[in-house]
Amino acid sequence: MLNRRIQFRRQNTLRHLKLLLLVLVVVFQIFFIFWYRRVDDNNNDNDNTMILKPVKENHQMSLIAEKSELVENALTVVLMSYPLTRRMHRLIQILNRILYEWPKDEHLIHEVILVWNGPEETIPLELRELQRLYETETKKRNDVLNQAPLLRFLPQKENSLTNRWLIAPFIHTEAVLNMDDDIDIPYSTIKCIFAVWQRSPFSLVAVDVRAVVECTTITPMCGRFGPFGYAARERLEGNKTKFAYNIALPRALISSRIYYKAFAESYQRVVHVASYNTSSGPLPAREDSLERIVRELLCDDIAFNYAAANASVYTWWDDGNGPVHRRQSKAAALFVTGAVKSFPEFSGAGALTSQKGMKLRRRLCVNRLAMLFSQDGGQTPFRLERQTWQGGCSVRE
Repeated sequence: MLNRRIQFRRQNTLRHLKLLLLVLVVVFQIFFIFWYRRVDDNNNDNDNTMILKPVKENHQMSLIAEKSELVENALTVVLMSYPLTRRMHRLIQILNRILYEWPKDEHLIHEVILVWNGPEETIPLELRELQRLYETETKKRNDVLNQAPLLRFLPQKENSLTNRWLIAPFIHTEAVLNMDDDIDIPYSTIKCIFAVWQRSPFSLVAVDVRAVVECTTITPMCGRFGPFGYAARERLEGNKTKFAYNIALPRALISSRIYYKAFAESYQRVVHVASYNTSSGPLPAREDSLERIVRELLCDDIAFNYAAANASVYTWWDDGNGPVHRRQSKAAALFVTGAVKSFPEFSGAGALTSQKGMKLRRRLCVNRLAMLFSQDGGQTPFRLERQTWQGGCSVRE
């Protein structure tokens, strides 16, 4: 009888332990689900900022993809034109070359986006015919091999150079090639520049660069609008043959889609800018924004560099010998020479940057941008990372 009671108590104890264990498991699962949702929500919040989440991949940076599917190892090509262009025949020539003449079996070009600075009804029939000719309007993404890249038109309400940077929702590749509509550039050069970018995907890889220089003395060319000037290159002290740069121009520029998102999110953000000194006296404190600077000074290309550099990119790795290492990298310009030239009928004399007053505007632009992106309310101007490295892509077709 006693043994039966002992056995009965043991069975009850086991039942209670099993029940307790089951309750603990359920509580743990509920806690885990709640914790996971909190982390996921935080991650989603981070996706809406320009501070990229750290990743671990053999000491190399990998940019975090959007939830939408991205096409890897391919480029989106961005071109821009408008209804009154004198370069329509060259634009059609460039598009024909990309869609038809460039190798399709290598799948380097996924899509071509033509930012059209005018209403949809002003897009010429010759351009629309390219979509039908190569069936680029209706084919599915990642479709049959050896088809031409997609061709997308993005009509705009306003004729503005800034439109070429405000296209983030339409980009479906990690890398974006933004190029002028008046340059002759071979496929081999594009392929080479892309290879450089793949080794340093937080960089702005370009075939043309400029320099924001710090003014040590006040001259009509430097210091008139603040502590910075703007030049073709910066000559380094103590080295007459070495020059530095920190601005990548979009003559042919490959960068991450992340920076297009950074530009768009920064574009209309109004910032209080502290007072700072110029050669004509201190500028009063005021409100400023990327949109105001670009509209007033027509310096969208410089603004893109600052917005990209302001977008922090983090890498981390574990070398097995201690704590995890963490590093912040700013988007930096990388200069690559290549077989790039303007078509014969176009020269720098007619370029926007060659027009009267543009040099002064660009100097004013870099000073306003440096204060706009200051991390401490204007006490320390925002500086772009200076580079001296130069690569070469001289291989021809």
